[in-house]
Amino acid sequence: MAREGNNRPTESQIVHYYLDILRGNLDAVVVKDWSGWSHKEAGHSEQTNFYRTFDIAMIERELIPGEMNDLTITGFEAKGFSKDNKGRLIPPPFGEGLDQALSLLMNGADFSYIIHPEPKRDDDKDDLKVLCDRYCPLIGIIIVSNDLKSHQTIRQAQTNPYSSRDRKRDMLGALATSGHYDKTFGLTLPLWVKKHQY
Repeated sequence: MAREGNNRPTESQIVHYYLDILRGNLDAVVVKDWSGWSHKEAGHSEQTNFYRTFDIAMIERELIPGEMNDLTITGFEAKGFSKDNKGRLIPPPFGEGLDQALSLLMNGADFSYIIHPEPKRDDDKDDLKVLCDRYCPLIGIIIVSNDLKSHQTIRQAQTNPYSSRDRKRDMLGALATSGHYDKTFGLTLPLWVKKHQY
């Protein structure tokens, strides 16, 4: 959380704020800083890296009666205030993170969001929405209040038409067996993941 009196949340503070919200879904897998996985091949460890790291990824299972279950992966790219060379906190530049949010779709996410702090001017929020409407139509936008007490989805992400059920299953399987999830949070995976019911 932001320190008392700090109305300029950093990227790290925004990530932790939103992680706390997503962790409320106990049936989902929520992971921070997911950059890929390692696997054994021909007796040595091989690393598979995403094009860009997920600041946050949430993986949910959709039960489809009579069919194979499906997974939904939602990626989140957070941006916050940072210090300039004089030590002043400055807001993220307009549209920052859109390239990374697009890369999350290329990684295999079904949905991708950028998370920004509340801009100073309402016009900036409206213009960011217009930018996505026109040029990044799959990307959703979440605005977090600068006191980190609320957030608002101002643009819903659209479904990535190129996501693959097999790719998502491979991604979750690799995450579940890599130990990254347990090391990151000290939490256990949902039972449906442990039983490979996906």
